[in-house]
Amino acid sequence: MKTDREAPATVREATLGEVARAARVAAEAFQGEAFTNWLFNLSGERVRVHLARTFARTVAGKWKAGDSLLVAVAGGEIVGAALVGVPGQPARSPRWRRVLGGIPHLVRAVSLARWIRWRRVLSTLKAMQPPKDLPKPHATLVGLAVAPAHQGTGIARLLLDSVHARVETEADLAGTYLFTGDARSRDIYARFGYRPVRESTGGAGFTVYHMFRACEGRAA
Repeated sequence: MKTDREAPATVREATLGEVARAARVAAEAFQGEAFTNWLFNLSGERVRVHLARTFARTVAGKWKAGDSLLVAVAGGEIVGAALVGVPGQPARSPRWRRVLGGIPHLVRAVSLARWIRWRRVLSTLKAMQPPKDLPKPHATLVGLAVAPAHQGTGIARLLLDSVHARVETEADLAGTYLFTGDARSRDIYARFGYRPVRESTGGAGFTVYHMFRACEGRAA
């Protein structure tokens, strides 16, 4: 996530036909993300291709399960996306269909095993677990991504503002939770009202920052 300049873009909920394109943007952007580089050896082209497909399937799967997918559109092109989990939202696809449809993807995902840095996995997964004392109920900012060519143009700010506006419409939500493995992203999120709630170590030299932003007028 980079600092912002003005960007002529609009943000709205993704349509069915846009989910795949938004997922591709997320997949491209997240190849430079801290967790990805910590857990995977990205030195070869094949692993980047496999990882992009895995990210794309994950985004699509969460959208089908009911998560909100916001897209930033500029010049008719999707240039950013934010995936937000809001408790109690109805699924867009029956669970049985999502389970069956996910089996082929799971089999393909096994191909990533050769590039995983296995010694780092367990400690990192443990560090990624949300704090148990977070205010409830809350939304979760699962991921925010901006296409590399559009980073630094204000897209991230527009997406975050839209995420917060979306969460504010839910009267019972205390706020929005996220975690990041990047200290610079932590500092940027802090500028948007997120406060640190915990830092967890996921292995030598790697820290997970858990953060929470309370909805306006609601206690955190």
